[in-house]
Amino acid sequence: MIKRYIFTTICIIAILVLSFFPVPEMPDLEGVPLIDKWTHMVMYCGLMLCVWTDWTHNRLQPGWGRSLITVICAIALGGIIELIQPYVNRGCELMDFYADAIGSVIGLLIGFPASRLLSRVNKDNQ
Repeated sequence: MIKRYIFTTICIIAILVLSFFPVPEMPDLEGVPLIDKWTHMVMYCGLMLCVWTDWTHNRLQPGWGRSLITVICAIALGGIIELIQPYVNRGCELMDFYADAIGSVIGLLIGFPASRLLSRVNKDNQ
């Protein structure tokens, strides 16, 4: 199963590592407003794009039902992580959860049509 969803698995592991381990000292990014929230949005959008990549690679044609369930699971992952973070010396922020949700929805809006298009292209090339 993991082989079929290798990109998704790698992305989830990366999100878990980044969410639960101390963040190393980063260069000063004061010029970028809400950089932490942008990072959350990009991570969860990337997660959804990894799901679409795996679906396309496995020749699955996602419907709206499967897509919505996947987005809900991604948003739930973000929420569960936020609830666990205070127990590993990280902060729990509602705005981080919102950023996760927004990134997941953006990933849906980008990935769904792209995946359907690529699935058709793959089907035509068989």
